[in-house]
Amino acid sequence: MRKAARALPSFCSIAAIILICSQYNDGVVAFTLTANDGAARVSSVYAVQRRRAPFSHLYMSAAAADDDDDEDDEDVQVELGDWRNFRNSLLQTGLTMTDEGEDSSSSGEDVSGAGSVTTMEKEAASTRKSVSKKNERLLKLQNEKLAEEYMNGVWSHRVSQAETGGLVLRMPLEYELWHHKTSQLGQKLMKRLSLSGEFDNNYSEDSLSTDSSGVTSMAKTVYWYKGAQELIKTEMSEIMTNAGKDNGGRIDPANLSNNQLELLEQYLHCQETWQEVCLVFDRDDETGSATTLVLNRPLATKANEDLARMLLFGQWTETNVSQTEKLVNFLNAFDNECPIYIGGPDCHGEPAILIHGIADLEGAREISPGSAIYEGGLDAAIEGVMSGKYKPLEFRFFVGKHEYTENELDVRVDVGQYQPIACARPVALKQCIALPKPLWHEVMELCGGELENVSALELMKRDDLTQDTE
Repeated sequence: MRKAARALPSFCSIAAIILICSQYNDGVVAFTLTANDGAARVSSVYAVQRRRAPFSHLYMSAAAADDDDDEDDEDVQVELGDWRNFRNSLLQTGLTMTDEGEDSSSSGEDVSGAGSVTTMEKEAASTRKSVSKKNERLLKLQNEKLAEEYMNGVWSHRVSQAETGGLVLRMPLEYELWHHKTSQLGQKLMKRLSLSGEFDNNYSEDSLSTDSSGVTSMAKTVYWYKGAQELIKTEMSEIMTNAGKDNGGRIDPANLSNNQLELLEQYLHCQETWQEVCLVFDRDDETGSATTLVLNRPLATKANEDLARMLLFGQWTETNVSQTEKLVNFLNAFDNECPIYIGGPDCHGEPAILIHGIADLEGAREISPGSAIYEGGLDAAIEGVMSGKYKPLEFRFFVGKHEYTENELDVRVDVGQYQPIACARPVALKQCIALPKPLWHEVMELCGGELENVSALELMKRDDLTQDTE
């Protein structure tokens, strides 16, 4: 197997079950799942031959790159920064464009599907400038220059494809089921909604998918969200019931249907990546590869010697004499304040990735033209912090990352697992340490429209957050 089984992260709340699923590339999948009177605990592992194709082959809707556009790729990259600002200006004036580049107001085509910008989102983009005064005050304490940039021009809106320098947000399982209507579970959800009298009387599939109906955006979102929530509850209850007392409450995947296996896999992935906000660090359309960094998984705020050694040289590298001076200087600069994040599950043994917004830092590179987000320049960062030119909180260190191959990130976007977001750079550069409003909710609310509605519904599941009413 490619990776060992991993337990669900501690920040996820599972009321009845724990599921551990080994990721695989040899056709074998292993599950560990136990129910014990509402108290979840791990009991035993089953390994069975996989009865359906791996994820990348299950969904055939991944968008392939258009070969006819290859000649223009270089020009597009050069002007991407200007395009981001221009596109946001269009949104603020109430205009948008179709995927073919035509003005949607004149094309008459529906561009309000998953990933595109709806009318209500355009209206929200033009009016939403602040969603959390508490977050803004914290940002001002951490980085005054970035805070000023945030408060003078913050923006965020969803886009159809992940862009280097932009974000991808892990969406709830309810959203995934609703937006992947061609999957078996998505079709089951649509059938469930169509059998509702409320669906027949007040809604249609078209009205739920567009803003053409007079029904409010929030009412539409609540309707399909609650329907998906009930479907998940029903399916999971059926899985637990089928386990039976004879099996000690344990679930053998060999006895599950393809639909049930699919739901368990989706459930596990959703819990492991719960409300991730990821910076798209790199992507290559030709090879289908992409790398993202999780922005909202803080690991530490200070660095001791062992942690500093790992950040500088990697987990398995022995420090030699020539590296000792660099280690000492790093600790002098960052020992009291060192924002460190878990960037993802891959490549934890490599040196940390340094992200910041300092254009003239020696040795740094812009991750995407016009993004004003930079990577590298560690030696200059250490020297700058030691001299007082920079503050430690102007930098972020990421241990690990998400690595995608074979267009997997695009596939996960297409099936509704991740939502690509374009945003002003302070949203991506700000620290995510003890935020009063979690970054995921902040970005969702800045986008407005359906995403803001989903954020509000997700907040209703939590009792550990106080409402920011300022």
